[in-house]
Amino acid sequence: MPRFRLRYQGSDLELPPSGAFVIGRSSACSLALDDALVSRRHASIEPRADGLYVEDLGSRNGVLVNGQRIEQPRRLAHLDRVTVGAHDLVVVEVGDEQAVRCDACGALVVAIGQRCPKCGAHVVNRNHQTLVGGSALETSTLNLQPNSALDDEPTAVGSLLGSIAQKALALGRYDEAERVLSRVFVDMLARAQRGEALATAHLGEATAFALRLADGTKKPTWLDWIFEVHAASGILMSAPDVEKLHEVVRRTKYTNVGAIRRYLARLAQRADELSAPQRFQIQRLEGLLRVVSA
Repeated sequence: MPRFRLRYQGSDLELPPSGAFVIGRSSACSLALDDALVSRRHASIEPRADGLYVEDLGSRNGVLVNGQRIEQPRRLAHLDRVTVGAHDLVVVEVGDEQAVRCDACGALVVAIGQRCPKCGAHVVNRNHQTLVGGSALETSTLNLQPNSALDDEPTAVGSLLGSIAQKALALGRYDEAERVLSRVFVDMLARAQRGEALATAHLGEATAFALRLADGTKKPTWLDWIFEVHAASGILMSAPDVEKLHEVVRRTKYTNVGAIRRYLARLAQRADELSAPQRFQIQRLEGLLRVVSA
């Protein structure tokens, strides 16, 4: 059966391959929650032969799945939301489409073919931080076909997805914006690493979203994505994006010098074709490297 994780407060919790993952107020539970609304043994999540199930263990306040109280064990699917007391846990199916970190060279890559396109090293999924946990948008909730190609949208994130992300960001609901945008970002990184051309305008739009997410969440993975996707595509960032990076890198205390160096190395391959203003942008990126290295 597929492997699942539980996303809780920005972290992914590994579920055991067998046996129950118990949630409750007791310290003996797999996940102990300090919440008066939570019973000592409130709910269990357990893999079975035909899938992953959640069960209410006789709690006082019940267990909700996607906002509906369950009366009997309920089979869970990717991105189902389980509510226990005041706490939400999101079910995430772990797949090979996630962006992972290469142990050998440190590049953020998509584990396609299980080989890093940067250094050729074998890439494994376990125990790696994923791009925002590998979350993906459940497109059926947006009246899109589940397997629709996001490339068919008029922009990098599509008018509908972009509108939802903009509203979430405006309200400071960064977790919702992450869920909406993560699939698009993973797809863009995978295409760039396969050598497919990315439209500069589309990449610029996605970069603007990533900068807002990095600034709002303080997660370095969003800045990692910006440098890795630009390194893979060979596209020079716009001057406003470079200036915004200087601000966000300082506010988030970003430290991944390797990602910036890989991008600068890729740009060095294009040095002869760049104009004077573009070379100045590279100097600003080199200055950014000095800031992060300090």
